[in-house]
Amino acid sequence: MSNPSWKMPRTVPPFSVLLADLGWPEPKVIARTFQVSERTARKWVKSDNPPFMVLLATYWLTSWGREEVHCEAENAARMHTGLYEALRRENAALKVRIQRLEHLGEFESANMPYLQEVRA
Repeated sequence: MSNPSWKMPRTVPPFSVLLADLGWPEPKVIARTFQVSERTARKWVKSDNPPFMVLLATYWLTSWGREEVHCEAENAARMHTGLYEALRRENAALKVRIQRLEHLGEFESANMPYLQEVRA
């Protein structure tokens, strides 16, 4: 079963398109970022064919990757806000029911639960 909180992008643009979105970083910056030699980074740029993991990591640095992360965060926040509101309403309704049941009768049991605060 797949983990819904972990998503791969549906498509990844070519390396050159990703680099253009990032403002064409110098090969030495790419090399430092991915801890490879500058020669290797130049080869990736020239061939437009880095290892797939480099392509994927670069994608998440672009505006498309950041937008996807932002969208996921926004959707999660909206979902959790809705869940909070539903639970808050349910809790309020249950408190009303408990108060109504408490007012129906005092049964004086030793372990009788009270919703009201106990004041000393």
